[in-house]
Amino acid sequence: MTDYTPQPATFRVDKYQAYEDDKVLFEQYTILMYGSEKLCCTRPEMEQLSELIQTALNDRKETNHGR
Repeated sequence: MTDYTPQPATFRVDKYQAYEDDKVLFEQYTILMYGSEKLCCTRPEMEQLSELIQTALNDRKETNHGR
C-alpha cells in the first residue's frame, strides 16, 4: 500500500476585504502560484484579468477535418 500525500494546489487566490460602517471599502486579491505571491490587485483589475484570461482560453482556432 502506498501512502498518498496530496500535492499543494498550483494556484490559490486570497481575497481581503476592508469594511467601514458596514460597507466594503475595497477588495484586494492576491494570486499565488506554488505558494509564492505572483500578483496583487483590486477587484476591477481582477475582473479585467479574468476577461483577458477567458479571451485567451477561448481563442482557439477550430480545425476542419475532412474538408
